[in-house]
Amino acid sequence: MIPSWKISKTHLDIYWWLFQVVIVLGLACVVVWLSLIPKIPIFTVTNINIPAALDIQNSTLGGTEVVVVNNISVFFNLEISNPNRGVGIYYHHIHATVYYNNSVLGMKSIPAFYQRHKKARLTDVLVNVDQKLWRKNASGHIDFKMALETAVKYRIFRWNTKNHPMDFEAFLIVCTNGTVAGEKQTKLHQK
Repeated sequence: MIPSWKISKTHLDIYWWLFQVVIVLGLACVVVWLSLIPKIPIFTVTNINIPAALDIQNSTLGGTEVVVVNNISVFFNLEISNPNRGVGIYYHHIHATVYYNNSVLGMKSIPAFYQRHKKARLTDVLVNVDQKLWRKNASGHIDFKMALETAVKYRIFRWNTKNHPMDFEAFLIVCTNGTVAGEKQTKLHQK
């Protein structure tokens, strides 16, 4: 007959071994899960140009210099980067909106596309603007706001995530000669 203390020690060894296996598998799952958390895409305005800004008419209205522009186009380059390793991104339509003083100057939609991991895409965007009155600030620049709205799905191995809606914005200062003042590249930030 086997003594009772040997049976319980055998059971205790099996339970201890199973506990160690569960802990190791749990830690491995956490490490894999943390390495696959996708990062949000990076949107950067690399260049902006307002060709008609060279042909503006200056006038004074109530002591403030006013710029009158008829039917112009705002042209900007948008760089879209996927910073993820091993994770692709499906972009739905990207809606770009240009604002001045909280009023919409113009909108443009960029068609849906797929972007592989660690890739960047440069997109030219042309937004047509109707006649507007723009007021220069004290430094002689015109302030704009650029907003992007989209939804993305991440592709991790062969699995696609659900839709993740995203809103980005950036404030741009444009000189009256139609080019961006300050840094050439402006990164858009999530709202």
